[in-house]
Amino acid sequence: VDNRSPQERARDFLVFDDVLPVALEDDVQVDGGPGGGQVGVGFAGDGQVSGGYPNDGYAGNGQVGDGYANGGYANNGYANNGQGNNGQANGQVNNGQANGGYAGNEYAQGYAQGYAEAEGTDDVLATYGGDVQMARQGGLAPAPEDFERKDHIAGGTRPYLRTDTPAYRVAQRYSAAVLYYSLGGPGWNSGRYWLEPGVHECDFVGIVCEDVVIPALTLAEALASDGLPDDVRGVVERVVVAVDLPENGLRGEIPREIAGLPMLGRLNLWSNEISGTIPSQIGTLNNLATVKLDDNLLTGYVPSDLGRLSSVRDLSLSLNPGIQGRIPAELGDMSSLESLDLGGMGLRGAVPTALGRLENLTRLYLQNNRLGGTLPDEYGVLSGLEELVLSGNGFVGGVPASWSGLRNLRRLELQFNDLEANLDREGFCSMMRTGRDGRFGRDEVGGQYNAGGQLDVLVADCGAGGRVRCDCCTRCAGLD
Repeated sequence: VDNRSPQERARDFLVFDDVLPVALEDDVQVDGGPGGGQVGVGFAGDGQVSGGYPNDGYAGNGQVGDGYANGGYANNGYANNGQGNNGQANGQVNNGQANGGYAGNEYAQGYAQGYAEAEGTDDVLATYGGDVQMARQGGLAPAPEDFERKDHIAGGTRPYLRTDTPAYRVAQRYSAAVLYYSLGGPGWNSGRYWLEPGVHECDFVGIVCEDVVIPALTLAEALASDGLPDDVRGVVERVVVAVDLPENGLRGEIPREIAGLPMLGRLNLWSNEISGTIPSQIGTLNNLATVKLDDNLLTGYVPSDLGRLSSVRDLSLSLNPGIQGRIPAELGDMSSLESLDLGGMGLRGAVPTALGRLENLTRLYLQNNRLGGTLPDEYGVLSGLEELVLSGNGFVGGVPASWSGLRNLRRLELQFNDLEANLDREGFCSMMRTGRDGRFGRDEVGGQYNAGGQLDVLVADCGAGGRVRCDCCTRCAGLD
């Protein structure tokens, strides 16, 4: 049984297992010269660096020694003079910051700290121009007892991530690996290419990437910096913009490291068996446009942090009955929202009037919850609303007269509530596209009447036991 956390497993994969396949080594250029050059295998200890390194471009001015492996400490800036041996790296790992905010709030901490200090020992990772070795103060590092360390490096295989790899890429690959282990990757229906050593994370099934200019800041520079330098150059990299893994047998909890993918624009994880709570860190992904987590086993509450996602157009959390509590008013700040689906959950209380600020909203689904109170008059200003489904709750009172002004509404479902209203008198019949009763229609064509609106579906408690009068409803539900 592997008792390591997903974060530890992800770090160990990148540190020990993620290597460039031997067959490709000769085709890949190494710093200072073409592939096929000597890659040192040696270990740093007592000021010595053993093994051969290709040329003096690897460790600045041709020096591999004083300052680079001085006194057994590894690589100036990575773990130098008290930085690596106490698990810190210029204060950056300690406070969870990496890459000047591109992977902050501890999202890249696990791997960054793995770079600085191998957990459970005083090992540190020494890097020389892309050649990674284990170094330990005074000698070689023992293998951890809980898993078998694979010595790919000693076998001559070059690590996939290098010293000059942008810190953004390091955080991205680490975040993808944590996602894989957190959601039961080995048991997925389809996990092709995931965590195959040397395979770019953008080639994992379900991952979509685009070429994006990112800061060329390396991990070493990020750990040595308090923020993103003003003069940092840009480099084009393949960056994750979508995670599409619906109906794929995902089990486990969404890790907070999802926020280590800051360019993510689409998160589709619907129809799986994902449990736990929705991490509030999703609220930091400012580029998200689509979030679909419906039909899972999520619990807890709807995070108010989602209100920070001003670019999201489609948010669906439906069919997660374990999510309870109130609908946070902060969702009214999601200014780009077009579709909000919170149906089939365990939500309680009144619906927030703040949703009336969502001027781009076209679809609102709140059915089959435990919501109550009166229907907000403020929703009458949602002029673009096309579908409004509120059935299966405990709403009381009447239907606001302002709603009769929703001229683009095509579907309105109010059944199985405790409403008391006369929809005929309040103008809702005039919203119908067609009718079969001349009392509200005009221009008879084929037995139907043009009522002048866009509404195709109108359902209310106008059947037996209901207290809603509606002669024009397309269906009447009964409460008896």
